[in-house]
Amino acid sequence: MMKRLLELKDAPSIAVTTLSNLPVFLNAQEWNALKGCVTLLTPVELLTTVLSNEKYVTMSLVIPLIRGLQHSLKATNPITQTGQYLKTALQEIISRRLGSFETNKIVANATFLDPRFKKVGFGLEENANNSQKWATDELTQLISKKKSYC
Repeated sequence: MMKRLLELKDAPSIAVTTLSNLPVFLNAQEWNALKGCVTLLTPVELLTTVLSNEKYVTMSLVIPLIRGLQHSLKATNPITQTGQYLKTALQEIISRRLGSFETNKIVANATFLDPRFKKVGFGLEENANNSQKWATDELTQLISKKKSYC
């Protein structure tokens, strides 16, 4: 909605000037704050869209997409105080709520076993090594179970 408001910025501005009782409208500083917020939230929107897809498996994408979102936020330098606050809040929320996916055995194994990512998709090499160990241990157990049945 904010992105659309920015796209149509001129139309509401022109319409407001024709009204006799003018409503309070955004000033230049508020437009800049809105633009900064849209810039910060666009990668979040893309992540949500990709992970919400029903047509293909997305579990192996979770860790790389979260890492990409973190890098995108880190690289963005908002010029307004509102944008800086939003950036800090988003970084804290992502770290707190989504940072544990690298240590989640199922999600980490899905990323590690995806040939597109292997260890590259992880933020910490230790987590990638743990995932490799988990996958190796699981395969070893399956092989030894199969041998005991034969």
